[in-house]
Amino acid sequence: MASPLGHALAGYAIYGCSPSVKGHNHTVWLYLIMAIAPDLDFIPGILQGQPNLYHQGISHSIGAALVVSLAAAFFIGKGNLWKHWGLLLAAYVSHLVIDFFGPDLRPPYGLPLFWPITEKHFISPLSIFFGMHHAASTHASMLDWTKGVFSLHNFRAIVVEIAVIVPFVVFGKSHRQDSPSR
Repeated sequence: MASPLGHALAGYAIYGCSPSVKGHNHTVWLYLIMAIAPDLDFIPGILQGQPNLYHQGISHSIGAALVVSLAAAFFIGKGNLWKHWGLLLAAYVSHLVIDFFGPDLRPPYGLPLFWPITEKHFISPLSIFFGMHHAASTHASMLDWTKGVFSLHNFRAIVVEIAVIVPFVVFGKSHRQDSPSR
């Protein structure tokens, strides 16, 4: 699992490839939200005092990515529905890719990538990212979860995410500025 900053940077990199939409300055925020969206599964757990309770469930699947990105593309509207959908899907899936290449210290290990076809979890044998530490248990308290979040390990993990993802941000930004069709 990566940090919200790492996921947001990936969403921003994909935003760099998106079509300009006049009068829609909110689209950058939509790409950032899409890249972070799978982690909104923390909210029901936080409301129950156990933040990890629902984390890395179906929101971390390609099935959810297809549905959520299509809804977001309709939100943007203004023609280019399928182009927006593809790029918003890429922003959502960037989250899954980053989490796939990070360690998972809590069972079930990995992501249910192909839900609803299968509930099997998948994770790369090669970790590129350090992963964020929250708590080892899905039933950890808010205090244990918070202590895990604010650790030196997580600071180092964020530095690695920035080093790996910022080149993609630079590429996306240059793509958006150099495109004559926008």
